[in-house]
Amino acid sequence: MGHPLADARRAANLTQQELAGLVGCDRQSIARIETNRQTPSLAMVGKITASLRQRNVELSADSFLPEKAAAPQTNGAQSWP
Repeated sequence: MGHPLADARRAANLTQQELAGLVGCDRQSIARIETNRQTPSLAMVGKITASLRQRNVELSADSFLPEKAAAPQTNGAQSWP
């Protein structure tokens, strides 16, 4: 499953380069965001969502939050069944 930004960008029929031009950054920044190698600033999130909204594609700002760890932390304690 791809990053929600990549899915939204494709739904808006935009390339990474085109979205970067609308947002005011370089294509590599969009690629890094889509592959979770860069966390965008709040200002960038606003520009991205506004650019997609102009193409009638909605993307929640929550889509940019890092995923939570699946397993709870146990602080080294073992639990027995």
